[in-house]
Amino acid sequence: MPGARAAYTQEKGGINPGKVAFAVEEFSGATGEFGVMNGGLSDLLGTDLVSTGCRTAEIANTALRRRLEPVIEFEQSAYVDPATRLVRNFIEPDIQVHGSLQTRGNRLGYALTLVDARTGTVLETISGSLPYNGFFEAEEILAKRVARRLCAYGEVFEITLTGTGSANFATHSATGTLSAEPMTAKPTARDAGGATNWEGSAPVSWTDVAVASKTECVYESPISGGAWSAKLERAGDALKIEWGGDQGSSGTATVACPDDRGGYVRIAGQPTTALIGSEPNPFLLPADGIQPITGGFKSDGDGWDNTLEMKVKTIRVQPLG
Repeated sequence: MPGARAAYTQEKGGINPGKVAFAVEEFSGATGEFGVMNGGLSDLLGTDLVSTGCRTAEIANTALRRRLEPVIEFEQSAYVDPATRLVRNFIEPDIQVHGSLQTRGNRLGYALTLVDARTGTVLETISGSLPYNGFFEAEEILAKRVARRLCAYGEVFEITLTGTGSANFATHSATGTLSAEPMTAKPTARDAGGATNWEGSAPVSWTDVAVASKTECVYESPISGGAWSAKLERAGDALKIEWGGDQGSSGTATVACPDDRGGYVRIAGQPTTALIGSEPNPFLLPADGIQPITGGFKSDGDGWDNTLEMKVKTIRVQPLG
């Protein structure tokens, strides 16, 4: 059943990286003897594009999804065993192939547009014409041309990291909320099948930081501000993620301790919240695209403890270098 098998990015968030899912939509515009090709040419291309020579998959187009929806709806009824029923989880297309056709005497003109299914951006247009005589041979050549172009794109991921952190030391404790801007991870390497590696970075800091002293000293002016980064690697059908923050991602505060002259001695750089030692790292992204990140580095009970969540989703495609 097209569109219902596990792969690529699905409606429920599952990711199968380095594989571009595409749908060949029904074409329009042909008239006369070529009129049957409005649906016929898209079907022919769909059949020939099942194997493109790279990591792609043809999935259900819009029309087929509409036809499948009543079937899936019936599967949720009391007449179907819950243990075996189909559950809606269509594969989301990365690229849609749209076609505008035009009858030109004994030739069928075409303009096929590859469209980023998430953003609506037209990636490129493939144009030409097919002869009435030798139509099917010419269509096979067109299919190979389209396949090469589909293989030229890779997905771009957005990674978010949210949650809270705490720190505990002999002299003070701290809490804060992580403020990490969403990261865009773009392809950095490929093989013959498609993208294999992605990298990205984004600003990160801690907000609402509160520091509690365990001595007569006070803590003031908490600061942070740096970058967090991630390297993603295709590992079979999974996505391996290695991530971390730079020195600026660790918060600090200034401690002010009373001196014997009625004033204060201030020392900057006292640790507050930080990403140090949070786990897992690296890890294989779970099937739903969500990974809990917890804990932190500790020594003799002192250190950091975080409760975070990392999410990964595909946001667009881009040409592979």
